[in-house]
Amino acid sequence: MNEYIEKLQSVGLTRNESRVYIFLLEYQEAKTGIMCSKLNIPNSHIYKILEKLLDKGIISYKIINNIKVFRPVNPQSLFSLFREKERQIEKEKEDLKSFITNLEKIKIKEKKENDFKYFEGINGVRSMFTEFVEKFKQDSEVFIASAPITYEKWNAFLLELFHPPRIKKNVKQKLIVPTRLKKYGLERKKFQPIEIKYSPIEMETEFGVCGDYTYFLSFGDKPYSLLIKDKNLAKSQIKIFNQIWQQDVTVSYGTDALIKAHEKTYSQLKPGEEYIYLGIPNYQPKKHHKYWEKDHERRVKAKIKCRLLFNKDTDKIILDERNKYEGCDARFMPTDIKTPSYMAIFKNTVMMTLPKKEPLVVEIYNKEIADSFKAYFEAFWKLSKKV
Repeated sequence: MNEYIEKLQSVGLTRNESRVYIFLLEYQEAKTGIMCSKLNIPNSHIYKILEKLLDKGIISYKIINNIKVFRPVNPQSLFSLFREKERQIEKEKEDLKSFITNLEKIKIKEKKENDFKYFEGINGVRSMFTEFVEKFKQDSEVFIASAPITYEKWNAFLLELFHPPRIKKNVKQKLIVPTRLKKYGLERKKFQPIEIKYSPIEMETEFGVCGDYTYFLSFGDKPYSLLIKDKNLAKSQIKIFNQIWQQDVTVSYGTDALIKAHEKTYSQLKPGEEYIYLGIPNYQPKKHHKYWEKDHERRVKAKIKCRLLFNKDTDKIILDERNKYEGCDARFMPTDIKTPSYMAIFKNTVMMTLPKKEPLVVEIYNKEIADSFKAYFEAFWKLSKKV
């Protein structure tokens, strides 16, 4: 019985309407008093229920001695209810389309200059790419410095998702492909307009820029990506892209390479000047921590200052330890974004490091790029709080 009631409810009847209709099918006809008694429905309610069933066309009545006797209509009449429900759904669908169209016409009173979105897992990365592609404007340009694993794991997906809409909008692409994966670059030559260069640099973090939007994509055990709307960051990343495009960067690997790159702060900074770090990760090898402890003692003696922004998942003990040293102000990033690489900026140098057991270190020597990243750092710093 409950199964019948649920089915009738699915085509638009209420529970009590379903009970009354099934009762009439069983008894073929009945007066209101019998229905109230058998179904335990108050007399004040039964007339409203019967009126609704009459409106739906699935019961009828005859009058005997001035008393209405109600009868069910053939169950085939339920199809008319289903068709009515279909018409109602279609109308609601059209109303929703119209409503969405009107929502899209609402003018934004205050446009956000920047925005951040975090995507996690395979489906999250797919969503990021889909959203990034939607940002393409007619006859614009997209810059991508790709990572090897992109081709190894996402090649077919990207060929299908990325290039057709890019070509449709005549978006020119500049693409940097790792040298050893030249076959993938040749494969993309057919997706014009595109310009490709090959680089010996192999990064595990990929980035792309189009308009005001920048994405960072990091793989590993669980891939994740960031999609950032920020005009200044986009300009800075394009400058970094151009440096790689022109082969005007230094790339090195390993903990010693990181230490060697950081040591340049002492040859370039004077007493009273500072270096800044953005997006320092929770994970760092033990060798790093031992180095930083000694380095801060040396920094204090050299009277060099520093400001450090750590990712939010970093243990507070690490920040407390750093803040014990004079001239150091270590804080948490003001957002939950986990940067796939972290950056140090001092003088005209930007040092980007991909944290892992054997870190990848990219050094860029360009005043304009360094100034852009300083401005980006300051925007986060203003939102951060002292620990």
